[in-house]
Amino acid sequence: MAKLDAHNSGTFKIGGDIEIYRLGFGAMRITGKGIWGPPEDRTEALRTLKRVPELGIDFVDTADSYGPDVSEQLIREALYPYDGILIATKAGFRRPGPGVWETDGRRSGVATSLASSRSGSGSCIA
Repeated sequence: MAKLDAHNSGTFKIGGDIEIYRLGFGAMRITGKGIWGPPEDRTEALRTLKRVPELGIDFVDTADSYGPDVSEQLIREALYPYDGILIATKAGFRRPGPGVWETDGRRSGVATSLASSRSGSGSCIA
């Protein structure tokens, strides 16, 4: 069987200057049921995340609304410092309960989401 390697997926540029591999990791499902709370098997979630650099993946997609905050905290625990890995987040959702997504595109809502992402992931968000 062929070895899985993100390098084989080719690359593209984000914003015209940050080059990443086409194969990334979407971190929405490392949380609990309904994308709410901690995962059922925390050890397995961390093991999965620790495979990201082994597979050559250099892009992780997350959001403070995944968990809420759980995805970014697990990513930080497993991968920080993010040597050669770009962590991308999203903003604009409130999570009042499992499986419930409310949009909040107000400036204050987005600012709150970004602050939460920054503290949860330990990233520098520009």
